[in-house]
Amino acid sequence: MTRTPNRDYALPPDGFEPGSEAMDQAKELSYSHQIFTRMATRKGIDDCLTVDEPTVNAQTGQKDRDDGFWVEYDQNEKIYYLRVYLPNLGEVITPDSPLDLAARARWQTEYFGYPGGKKGELSAIPTNFPMLPWSLSEGIYSLNEGRVVPTLCFVFEFDALTMNDSDLTAEACYCAEIEYAAVKARTNLKYAEANAELAAGTATPNGRMLDHAKKIAERLYKERTAARDPLLAAIMAQLPPKAQKSFPKPYDQNPTTPAEMIVREFMILVNHYAATFLQQKKVAALYRNAALNLMNNRTQLHRIEWGGTTIDSETLKRVKQVQWFVGDQNQNDGNLVAGHSAYTPVTAGLRRYTDLVNLQQIAALMSNAEGGSLTVRTRKQLGQILAQKPRSPRRLPR
Repeated sequence: MTRTPNRDYALPPDGFEPGSEAMDQAKELSYSHQIFTRMATRKGIDDCLTVDEPTVNAQTGQKDRDDGFWVEYDQNEKIYYLRVYLPNLGEVITPDSPLDLAARARWQTEYFGYPGGKKGELSAIPTNFPMLPWSLSEGIYSLNEGRVVPTLCFVFEFDALTMNDSDLTAEACYCAEIEYAAVKARTNLKYAEANAELAAGTATPNGRMLDHAKKIAERLYKERTAARDPLLAAIMAQLPPKAQKSFPKPYDQNPTTPAEMIVREFMILVNHYAATFLQQKKVAALYRNAALNLMNNRTQLHRIEWGGTTIDSETLKRVKQVQWFVGDQNQNDGNLVAGHSAYTPVTAGLRRYTDLVNLQQIAALMSNAEGGSLTVRTRKQLGQILAQKPRSPRRLPR
């Protein structure tokens, strides 16, 4: 739900009070980013594409773009290479640093209505209350066109022959890893623009890449729903007729455009692999269980085995809101709606604190494997963080 703030109120220039410790750290990161850009220019920079529907900040005219992707097809090897880029915030915003504490206090970026009347129209009123200073979330770490950004790159390889196979039990993605990459967004496309490129065919570079991306996304969706939908059907069968009528459809069963499907499936894939990576390393993370949003929480459901995990009635009765919990390799209820028994959100680190925490865990593991000394939070520490979660979103002062 969007809320319109007081029309007479505007946030400070960077969304934070000047002179605070968080702003001092943000200025240091801005300086170090200049050095990073110069070094990256010499070593090599990846290209990427972003596709989203921009929620333009009325006070800055910018957008917090927190993911991009690039797809290539090797005709000889019959392999699709998918690279998904996320700003590497976990390495620069370390646990309990001023920016980390400020982000924890705000928990997430709050988006408001469009006071100017038309979507995207600029006015003197901010359209978001940022979790991180705008100079970071909409500036040096946002994948805006032409800007060099340090990222964690999730690399996936897909076998083209398996992708065309009707057997959905054989996963087309046979290799996945995480690496560092400096990336520059070649183009920022809106959904309508990406759909127009797809409709125009493969005559343009963007059209060819989006066509490859669509093929991968379609396969991912088929594999994911083939595993999930029988489970949903089994749950439906246990509900009384009245509850069945009000049972909400998973969001991905609603009509969608090809561009929206591409972004959705790529983000779900990254979140799934992030969970798998952390579980293999036996490191705790924050998990989001968008269980089933059952309308009647008094409905008695039996225990269901899914993905090697026992989903009991108490888990299935989590209602009305997304449930956050701490999990590790021994406890992860997964995300039933997404269709994965391992699911850890990492794709919105610029605007959600839970995603930032999980990115910090991944960054610490990668850095420490190369001799670094970043903090890997324990399960207990993550539990303490969840205990501090604000009960309701922050509102702009009046």
